Amino acid sequence: MTTIGDRISVRELLHDLIPKLKATERFIDETLATLIEQAPPGDERARRERQQHAFQVNLTMIRMNLDHLLKRHAHLLDEVSDPGAVPSGPMLELDEHEQVALNSAIKLYQQTQAIQTG
Repeated sequence: MTTIGDRISVRELLHDLIPKLKATERFIDETLATLIEQAPPGDERARRERQQHAFQVNLTMIRMNLDHLLKRHAHLLDEVSDPGAVPSGPMLELDEHEQVALNSAIKLYQQTQAIQTG
């Protein structure tokens, strides 16, 4: 997934971006928390704690804007909730805040993947 412009397909949102966001949340809530617990007191632990806090703040902004997007386009989302339904579904227009949030979700996912792969 690359950068998102002012539109996204319903299918891409529901079957690509949201699952990646959920994986990112699991990483932050579980894996990063474990890394913090296992880190010895000092710089590494403090760095991971700051990282976790920054990720959580970013996730809050993403979630708020994603909720807004989903409510705004709820009538279109039902049409393609089944993965086998429409090839890409309708295109959703994004406001500037939603666009920033979805691009932030992609970046956050990429950052967590980089941490996991070392």
